[in-house]
Amino acid sequence: MKKVLRIFVADIGGTSSRLALYNASPNQEFTLLSQITVTTTDYVSIEDLLQSVIKIDDAINYKQADISVLAVPGPVIHGTPVGLVNLPWDVHLSQDLLSNNIHLINDFEAQAYGCMAEQNANFLAIRHPEKQVKHGFVVIGAGTGLGHCATIMDEKKPITCPSEAGQITFPFQNSSELQYLEFLRNKFSGKYPNGDRVVSGQGLALLHEYLTGEILAPDQVVQKIDQNSLTTEWFAKFLARDCRNYALTFLEACDMLYLSGGVLIKNPFLVDNQYFIQEFIDCDTKHSDLERIGVRLVKDELIALLGAAKYGFDKLI
Repeated sequence: MKKVLRIFVADIGGTSSRLALYNASPNQEFTLLSQITVTTTDYVSIEDLLQSVIKIDDAINYKQADISVLAVPGPVIHGTPVGLVNLPWDVHLSQDLLSNNIHLINDFEAQAYGCMAEQNANFLAIRHPEKQVKHGFVVIGAGTGLGHCATIMDEKKPITCPSEAGQITFPFQNSSELQYLEFLRNKFSGKYPNGDRVVSGQGLALLHEYLTGEILAPDQVVQKIDQNSLTTEWFAKFLARDCRNYALTFLEACDMLYLSGGVLIKNPFLVDNQYFIQEFIDCDTKHSDLERIGVRLVKDELIALLGAAKYGFDKLI
């Protein structure tokens, strides 16, 4: 193995895309050499995006890397993306791209790898700061959409299980929430909303509209609310319920819940509160098991880039 590996990475999102070049040392210290963020809809294809970024910053050049890893929003089966969500174009790798050792992975698989590169990452401990990951963890993130990935820490190699759980219909519970459900069904032409539409930036804006009558963009909503706002209370409970259900699915292997996504990273008060914790452990039969799970909030928006770099490193060694 070369002394230092050069890894090109990209986190392709429905709103914006981040691209970067890392150096990786043999002991897995990742050094960010250069990084750029662009608007995804300014480009018509993945090849257009990659070629254009080289012109903007030649330091971020996939052709100069030992391996390239692109994280995309949706399932990737045997290296091929299938049914991507919140993305304005399909991702198809041309022969030119394929010849440059480029790999595609799910964006939350990249988030999971970023959480595994803990010595390089930055987290806020919300619950059980002393907790260590021994068996496995889940990472859930609210941004443009809602992402999920579970990881089992196998002795030989971690097993990542990216999921489309954000597409599951959201479990509203009481009469007040069912009134909100009807509000959402009217917004979505009678369709029952999934988690992707409830616990995301879009979901935060819709929830605030329902509770206050104010029609605002997500970034405007967070400027008007705080830890004690009703919008925060409802959103925290909804997100915690989604996290609880997913953690229960992987309960035997779940030591830690990592929270990620731009909405949460930029606004920690949405999850660093008692509404979230109380809802997360609210289970008649598995309360004590949920109690033992640590909770960390990712504080670095580049976590998926770091994770893609670690994935590429693991591919090369």
